Amino acid sequence: MSLFKINEYFSTNLVGASCIHCVNLIGKRDQLIVGGENGFLTVFDPGEKEKEQDATIVQQETGRPVIEIQSGEFLPGTGMILAILSPSTLSYYKLIYDEQDPSRTRLNELFVHSLQEGAYNMCLVQTPNHATQILVQSVGSDQVVFSRSSLPSLHPGPLCYCLPSSSLITVNGGFINSVKFSLLASGSNTGKKITFDWTMNLGDSAISLATQDMPPVQPSIIVLCRRTMYCFTSGGIIRWQVRFECIATALCVYRVPETDNAIIRSIVATNINTLLIYSDSKLIWNCQTQEPPVQLLVPADNRFVDFKAKITEMREMEAKVKDTSNVEIKSSPFNFDVKLGELERSSIDYSSKGDAPVCPVHLTFHNLRDSDQIFLNVECQMATPSKQIVIERANLHAENPQSLGLRVYGYDATVSIFGANKSSRYRIQSEYPSLLNVVVADLGDRLMSNLPGVHISGNLPIEYASGYLEEYFGLEDKYSNEKKQVEARSKEVRAIEALLLSKAKNAKLDDVTHIETLLDKAHETLIALIDQLCATQKRMESVRQSLCSLLNLAATIMRWRNLEATIDGDVITNTQQSIRERLSWLAGSRDATKIIENLCMTATNKDMGMIEEREEEEEDDTEKLEQVARGEVPL
Repeated sequence: MSLFKINEYFSTNLVGASCIHCVNLIGKRDQLIVGGENGFLTVFDPGEKEKEQDATIVQQETGRPVIEIQSGEFLPGTGMILAILSPSTLSYYKLIYDEQDPSRTRLNELFVHSLQEGAYNMCLVQTPNHATQILVQSVGSDQVVFSRSSLPSLHPGPLCYCLPSSSLITVNGGFINSVKFSLLASGSNTGKKITFDWTMNLGDSAISLATQDMPPVQPSIIVLCRRTMYCFTSGGIIRWQVRFECIATALCVYRVPETDNAIIRSIVATNINTLLIYSDSKLIWNCQTQEPPVQLLVPADNRFVDFKAKITEMREMEAKVKDTSNVEIKSSPFNFDVKLGELERSSIDYSSKGDAPVCPVHLTFHNLRDSDQIFLNVECQMATPSKQIVIERANLHAENPQSLGLRVYGYDATVSIFGANKSSRYRIQSEYPSLLNVVVADLGDRLMSNLPGVHISGNLPIEYASGYLEEYFGLEDKYSNEKKQVEARSKEVRAIEALLLSKAKNAKLDDVTHIETLLDKAHETLIALIDQLCATQKRMESVRQSLCSLLNLAATIMRWRNLEATIDGDVITNTQQSIRERLSWLAGSRDATKIIENLCMTATNKDMGMIEEREEEEEDDTEKLEQVARGEVPL
């Protein structure tokens, strides 16, 4: 007799229950699925709550008696799915669980298989290369296997019919496949799996597909991918391939009438508004377009053009155009009378014939200080009928700040300028350092040209320059690491391609599926690394421009202070050296903030020895009042 006893952990009462199954559907704990003869499916989660009435997650009616329940990943990427066996159907359900609102939990029916004979039981069949399969046994001891595989690609690819080989060419998931058209017709009746005549891994997504089978051209299949164009024979042998430096968008294969050469002529459109014309794999011409083409067609010559007659007609028209230059222009008199008087009584009279041409008229007035020309588009100023003096707004509100907003034509870049007349200060703000530098420099030049001897000063953008410099240092390190990764992945791809080519040279073609899979994975990783490297390089260029503008702004402010600028924007633009090494050598530090501070303080300390201290002189209140009266108090 054993000393151990079983303690009840969970119990419930169900009417008409026929089967039970345990599976992990939610969290890291198992759930119980109970099926009944009345068609109800009940899911319990006893590990979440202790009360029996709260352990039920969902109870749903299927409408069919439940014989057996199994679970597994029957379709890759869909997670755990429940297989419910009924006498006449095999159904697949997926639990949709809502953590925020458990009352919305439900069992979603994915698909249903109808059974020709009554089912008795089922079991799971695990295969290494495919998803989990289900073996169903009927009442008459007949076994049926159900399996489902995922689609090989996200969307269907191009397809065409090859007449010389009587086969259908399809491209899906980066693979080009050829299958006999007669085999498709017979396979639909027998239900057997169709085998391809030949298949090839393209290593890229196909965009367009075309065939060329008119003699004397060898029957060929042209496949356009995003960055490569392939030419295959009807038997699947590569004739030639072309690699692009940009992304292709469309393909057009055309023939030139009355030619006997065996050349495949094609036109390829790209995303950079370019058309590439090829003769086989040789580029013979390219041109620019206004928009990226998405479809290409070559118009047919449906009429004969006599070029000799066209040239003769063009020469006759040119001779007639030259003769028209000797025709004399007849001038007609045109009188114009202007009477000046009061504003309400001024009038202009003219007399001319009805067929007189319209021409611009200029009036010249003499003996009025200077001689000026008045055009028809006379500029006028607004006047007020009031006899009071009109005061300008700037003089009326002298203490209020004046603002000015500037915007770059065609862009969203803006800069705002605020000026205070009382404090004689300007505040310039913008989100773009390059635009800020341009406006500050131009404003300083205007003030110096209009106010000789004016003293201009400003705050050095040390904090902003330090932030951009620190970010640029991080981007430099990131760019170096990503570049090393791209080089390593490129070597890996080249090694895999060399191995694949060596396999293709053998007379006996071995199974290279594992090599093609490795090549696909390496190629996808390389493309992702290249895109990431380009994004980092683009960000580095943006930060470099902003940092260059801030350094130029700091140099401009130093020149206003009569100080020698140690660095400006040229120190980081006109060099192939690393910015960190270059500035660290100049400033003697590798920290971004200390580099900017040391360079600015070096320029400031150069003139510290030339500063002379002024003796403090006490001034009487009387002298200060006299200065106020004379208006000599400096701002």
